[in-house]
Amino acid sequence: MIDLLHTILKFTHIGSLALGVGGAIISDLFVLGILNKAITKGDLRLLENLEKIIFLGLMMLWISGVGFFVEYQLFSPEKLGNPKIMAKLTIVMIVTLNGLLFHMFFHNRVFREGMVIIKLPVVTYYSLILFGTLSCFSWIGAMTLGAVSQLNYTFPYLHIMAGYLAIVAFGMACGCAFASFKRWNARRKPEFLRGDVTETLFQKPA
Repeated sequence: MIDLLHTILKFTHIGSLALGVGGAIISDLFVLGILNKAITKGDLRLLENLEKIIFLGLMMLWISGVGFFVEYQLFSPEKLGNPKIMAKLTIVMIVTLNGLLFHMFFHNRVFREGMVIIKLPVVTYYSLILFGTLSCFSWIGAMTLGAVSQLNYTFPYLHIMAGYLAIVAFGMACGCAFASFKRWNARRKPEFLRGDVTETLFQKPA
């Protein structure tokens, strides 16, 4: 019975990471691809569906994670001393907080039919890029910690988190560099911009 429950938790955990990582990567790549295009109803529908997939993956991740914590507490308490587990928990908390803030500031406030992302105010524009990059690389980080068993008891918690933050910082720098190039290119060739200017910073829709 215990082995069956462990197997169910493991499959749920793997499935949650697959949903989260896949949804985050596809969502980020899609947004980067339409930075200078007017958003259509189809685009909005796709983004909403991807957000639901990521949310489902996050909920499954928390449920399976709590299940593993209870299992370890009851049957393998020594595993709770693994720094990798604490680092993964921290990253999942970051993913959760990032998702809540993204939903609060961007959902139905920035993504609207006819708007062009690249025409957003500078702070809003780069905030969108940073939120998306943090989500994508955090999901990848959580998946890596879950999949690579060689990291068990290998590095201290702070070393793992330092590596994670360094990778996230690199990803954010690359994302902002690409976003800056798209913005610069749009100003140089304004004919590539399609759509209407919308929104002030985090303004609620009417």
